Amino acid sequence: MLRAQELAAELARRETRLKRIQEAKRALEERTREQAKSKDEPEKEATPKAKMQYNFTGPESRIMPGADGFVQAYNAQIAVEPDFQWIVGQRETQATNDKQQPFIPALATAMLPFAERVVDRSWKLEAREA
Repeated sequence: MLRAQELAAELARRETRLKRIQEAKRALEERTREQAKSKDEPEKEATPKAKMQYNFTGPESRIMPGADGFVQAYNAQIAVEPDFQWIVGQRETQATNDKQQPFIPALATAMLPFAERVVDRSWKLEAREA
């Protein structure tokens, strides 16, 4: 009787695992189509590369260079108010390069009056130091 229960549990685990793998495959195919669309390439011909990976616990994360090699991660930026060091904005991205992130314009649009104060305050500090 115990053997039958173990077999049923193993079959259920395998079915669940197969469904998750199929989900991952669909997600990779969708990601590939989106990348092709952004490059003005035909979406129907786009197929995932053999080494393309999917993270089951953090599907939005990406493989990025880290201090000890490559890690599965997110790229986060924050904007801090200069006087009290309050975090006034935050953003997570999948891009590995910070230089390609238009974070300040997005923050300025969302919080224009406060952002102008932060920029103005920074400029005044630079002017005093000169």
